[in-house]
Amino acid sequence: MMDSRLGISSYIWDAGISLCQYFEKEDVSFTGKKVIELGSGTGIVGILAALLGGNVTMTDKPDTLKQINSNIAVNIPIACRHRLNVSSLIWGEDQTKFPNDYDFILGSDIVYSSICYPALLETLRYLCNQGTTIYLSSELRSGNGSIPFHDVILPDYFNCEVGLVLCQYFHDEKINFAGKKIIELGSGTGIVGIMAVLLGGDVTLTDKPYVLQQIERNIADNIPPDSRHRAKVGALMWGTDQENYPADFDIVLGSDIIYSPTQVPILLKTLTHLCGENTSIYLCSNFPARVGSENFHKEVLPKQFNSEFIHSSKGNHIYKLTKKSPEHGD
Repeated sequence: MMDSRLGISSYIWDAGISLCQYFEKEDVSFTGKKVIELGSGTGIVGILAALLGGNVTMTDKPDTLKQINSNIAVNIPIACRHRLNVSSLIWGEDQTKFPNDYDFILGSDIVYSSICYPALLETLRYLCNQGTTIYLSSELRSGNGSIPFHDVILPDYFNCEVGLVLCQYFHDEKINFAGKKIIELGSGTGIVGIMAVLLGGDVTLTDKPYVLQQIERNIADNIPPDSRHRAKVGALMWGTDQENYPADFDIVLGSDIIYSPTQVPILLKTLTHLCGENTSIYLCSNFPARVGSENFHKEVLPKQFNSEFIHSSKGNHIYKLTKKSPEHGD
């Protein structure tokens, strides 16, 4: 049931259908999980989450709630409706009225206006705890800033799947960083660098200056006090600040740092400076999600580095690289 007077909130958008299909394809179970959906609109995603066992709070602007309730009545069996709650939530204003212990946060096509992004980010950050998983499905539109919101802003505050894949690889392969001098580029939340510290490394986590406070907080929350001396945090703007760092790192780490073709020259310059002949580089990138990342790994990097593809998971590809000796350079 749709109310055309509600404008964009009255339509079932492709992003919502895609997210539902993903949950079905991946056999995602929300049984017993506490779920909140932002910008529910027609409620298609939240309704499916409830049918998949979740205890779901569906939220939107006040004038949309009647439509959501109508769709719940039509699509959810009476015996299951006690697991659904419908509430008003204005991003940036009402989020503190809700708990921050959700297992899942869902959103489909809610990234459509750059004016809303600060309020959406504030709301997401409040509703999350360390165990929360966020699923966002979006049609990326070049004119509204949705691409940088997903590619640049969100990774500064949340662990995106690419970093988790690299951490899981280190864990599964029992990679030992004990005594190794390590630098992470574009640390974001710091998940990969923190993992490297926990695996014994002496790690410098780097990013843009405004991200460093968040990295420091995450270090304090996730690294035992007796190991924190092995974690350092510093600003590093690719192409300009690399000279402030030594060129004798044992390992360079990067997850989801190849998100714009315009960054390639300065990233190459930075990698080249930081690497010695014995340095190993681990890079993890999502080819389907990042335009130009596959070309960067398969065509650009091999000109200056020995490149080995070592692992893939759900479109995320991990490469291990070493610097080519001068006699083998192009």
